Amino acid sequence: MAGKRNSGRANDRRAYRYGPGLPTATPTPTPPIPYCPPITLADIATTMDGNTYTLNADAPPILACQTLTIPSGSSLVIPFGLTITNNGTIDNIGTITNESGGIISNNGTIYNIGTITNESGGLISNNKLINNTGTTDNYGSVANNSGGIIDSDTNGTITNYGGGIIINNSGGLITTNSGGTIINLGSGTITNKLNGTIANGADGSGTFNNDTGAVNNVRGIITNNDLFINTGLISNTSGIFSTGGEIINYVGCTITNDGSGNINNEGFSKITNNGIINIKQQSKITNSATVQSGMVGGEITNQNGGIINLYNFSKINNNGGTINNISSTTSTTSTISTFASGIITNSTGGTIYNYLSTINISNNSNQLGLQNQSGGTLDNHSEIKNTGIIINDSGGTFTNESDGIIYNNSSGRITNNGTFTNVSGGVVNSPTVDGGCGVGILDGTTPIVATGTSCPP
Repeated sequence: MAGKRNSGRANDRRAYRYGPGLPTATPTPTPPIPYCPPITLADIATTMDGNTYTLNADAPPILACQTLTIPSGSSLVIPFGLTITNNGTIDNIGTITNESGGIISNNGTIYNIGTITNESGGLISNNKLINNTGTTDNYGSVANNSGGIIDSDTNGTITNYGGGIIINNSGGLITTNSGGTIINLGSGTITNKLNGTIANGADGSGTFNNDTGAVNNVRGIITNNDLFINTGLISNTSGIFSTGGEIINYVGCTITNDGSGNINNEGFSKITNNGIINIKQQSKITNSATVQSGMVGGEITNQNGGIINLYNFSKINNNGGTINNISSTTSTTSTISTFASGIITNSTGGTIYNYLSTINISNNSNQLGLQNQSGGTLDNHSEIKNTGIIINDSGGTFTNESDGIIYNNSSGRITNNGTFTNVSGGVVNSPTVDGGCGVGILDGTTPIVATGTSCPP
C-alpha cells in the first residue's frame, strides 16, 4: 500500500523532468543596455578660443540620458534665432548666456552653480527643474510652466532686472530655500497666475526682495516663511498671500489686496507697514496669533506715516493677534481707515493699540466699521474718528487713555455693551446737536458718556 501511495509523487516528479523528447526551459533574455552617447560642448557648439562656445544651428537636443557639463571658465552662448533643448541634465559651473532671440527650453534638469544670463529678448521656458545655487540674471522673459520648478537654493540669487518678466503659470512652483534669494529690480515684473505657487523660505530660510519692481499675484498662491521685502508694488488679486515670516512694506510703497484676495498673517509672523496697504472689494487680511516659546506671533504694525485703507466690504480679522497703529512723532501720523463697508473685527485675545496715530471709521451711517468682540482689547492713546458704527461687544474692553480723543460725528454711532473706560484726561466728543459736523449717537447696555461736543479738526 505504501508503494501505491508514493507512486503518484514519483509520476509527478517525472512529469517535470527535462530529457530527450521533452520541452526545454527557455532562459529569459537580458535586455541590452541602451547606448547613451556622451555629450560635450564641442558636440553642440563651436569655439574660437577654447573657452567661449556658440551653439550650432544644427545642435541636437540633449537626450534624457545625457549630461552636458559646462566647466568653470567655459561659456555657452545661445545666439539669436537658436534654441537649446534640454531633455536630460545640464551642469553649469561656468557661464550660460542666452542672447536676444535665443531660447532655452528645459524639459529636464539644470543645475546652476555658475552664472546664467538671460538677455533682453531672450526666453527661458521651464517645464521641469532649474536649481540655482549660483547667480541667475534675467533681463528677458522666463516662463515657468505646469510641473516646472525654479528653486533659488543654498545662498543662490535670482535677479529679475528692469524690463525682465517672470511668469509663473498654473501648476508652476518658484521657491527659495536654504538662504536663497529672489530680487525683483526696477521695472521688473513677476506674475504668479492661477494655481501657480511662489514659496519664499519653503524650508524656513529665504528672502524675496521686491526692490522697486512689481509682483502680481493673480489668483495664485504666495507663501512666505522668512523675509519678504517690498519697496515697489505688490498686487494680490483674488489670490492667497500667506505669511508665517515677516513682511516689510517700506515708505512710499504699496500693497494692494483686491477681488477676493486674502492676506493671512499667521504663526509666528509679522507685517510691518511704513507705506500703504489698500484692502479693496471683498478681500481681507486675517491676523492670527500663535504662541511659540512663550512669545506671541501674529502682529501687524502700521507705523511712522503708514496707511491702511479698507474699501467695499473688505475686512481685517484680528484673531487673537496684535494690530499696532503707532508713530514716533505727531508729524508722522499713521492711519487705519475704513470706507463704505470696510470692517475691522477684533476677536478674543486680539489687541488693537493706537498711539500718536488715527483710526478713521469713515463708513456711511448705519454701516459697521469696527467691532471689538468678547475678549478683545481696544486701547486708544490718540485719535479715533467715527462716522459709521463702532460696537464694543459684551466681554470686550475699550479704553480711552488720558491722551485719547474720540470724535463721534456725522451720524456716527458707538454702541457699548462691554467695558468702556475713559481715563482721566481722555475726551469723548459726541455732538447732540448738529453744529456743522453731524450728530453722534452713544448707546448700548452701558452707553459711553460724552465729555465734549467738539468736531474733529
